[in-house]
Amino acid sequence: MIQLAPDTLTQLSIVLGPYLNSNFVTSLVGAGAGACAGAYAAQKIAARTLERSELLNEIRTTATSFNLAVLICNTTLGLKAQHIQQLKSTYDRQKSEVQEILRKRAAGELPPDFQWEFAANLQTLSPVATPIEQLQNLVFEKSTNSRRAIILVSMLTQAERFLNTSLNERTRLIEEYRASGPHSQAQLFQFYFALRDERGTIDDRFGTNLTAIYRFTDDCIYFSKALAETLSTNGRRLEERFKRECRGSAPSVGILKIESEEHLKALPDAKEYSTWDAVK
Repeated sequence: MIQLAPDTLTQLSIVLGPYLNSNFVTSLVGAGAGACAGAYAAQKIAARTLERSELLNEIRTTATSFNLAVLICNTTLGLKAQHIQQLKSTYDRQKSEVQEILRKRAAGELPPDFQWEFAANLQTLSPVATPIEQLQNLVFEKSTNSRRAIILVSMLTQAERFLNTSLNERTRLIEEYRASGPHSQAQLFQFYFALRDERGTIDDRFGTNLTAIYRFTDDCIYFSKALAETLSTNGRRLEERFKRECRGSAPSVGILKIESEEHLKALPDAKEYSTWDAVK
């Protein structure tokens, strides 16, 4: 290590002192400090701008996902209210009536010429068409949604697939029955109400299929409704965060409102899905 003698240091300070205290050196040091501060400020602004942009995109994605979930909820509510609910209630009532008639006939409580007339509903129903794939993609890949939202969209996807499979099966069963005709009234009863035929065989496919359609429709309604409510809650949290951190206005994520009396009556029993309320 090279050490300078005290006299040398003194001489250097005398010689360089005026230069170190000059306006040029002061400006140079100040410019360097300013440049560092400017770079830091620019970096901070860029980071804040990026965070703001990402947060805005997340809010927009959540809003789009919410709208798609509401659309699916309304679609399946409409299907149940217009077709499935009446189809199932009428079938259950008619099946109870025919079982009571059979009981009375076996007990000898009906006259020999007793006839029971009923109208068999062999209407086919088209599969539902919803933007479920787009919704699934948004929730899985385009956003940082909660675990609950991811689980709900998975269950909704599965429920819709099962519903459409059941609707297609109803069409197949009806076409199979019609193609094998003509049929007697007894054969219609056996097919429609799962009554035992002369060989002792019971074909319960028609009634079981209707029960499946009803249940999977309820599943679609519940999971799409629960998903929309979850996305709405997530959206409000993101909006509050944006206002707090970015100090500005953000797009709003809606709130699910079911106001139609027809749709309100079509909502499934909440008790049937109580275990799902605990999923976070």
